Amino acid sequence: MQDNLGRVPKYSESFLKKTNLVQREAAILCILMLRGPQTVGEIRGRTERLHPFESLEEVQKTLQTLEEWGYVKLLPRRPGRKESRYAHLLSGPPETKEEEKTAGIDSPPRTTDNEALAKLQEEVISLRQDLEVLKQTFLDFKGQF
Repeated sequence: MQDNLGRVPKYSESFLKKTNLVQREAAILCILMLRGPQTVGEIRGRTERLHPFESLEEVQKTLQTLEEWGYVKLLPRRPGRKESRYAHLLSGPPETKEEEKTAGIDSPPRTTDNEALAKLQEEVISLRQDLEVLKQTFLDFKGQF
């Protein structure tokens, strides 16, 4: 009888050993992989259980080191956002949405509330007319039997 029946394979944590990363660097990479691009403050708050950073400056220094090594990248600040975010590069460059690429460049003028309301009113009138036609068609059909 074999001794290894019913046993599960065991794995060891080799990423930190191979890359020579310390716990604070691994904590940042873990949060970025799990939650996507994050600000410095979000990273500090969300890595608390993995590694307690003393200050935002400590997080910033660690991020700069990871950026120099090619593990993370500072993304440009998105319109409407207060701060820039960091993203990991372990699975290639982060995808940017097409709307972010062209934000602020040749964007079509926004319709005013009055224009939008007028379009909705026209659509409601059209739908009511279509409904009346359908009702009449149904009554005509029902009258045949």
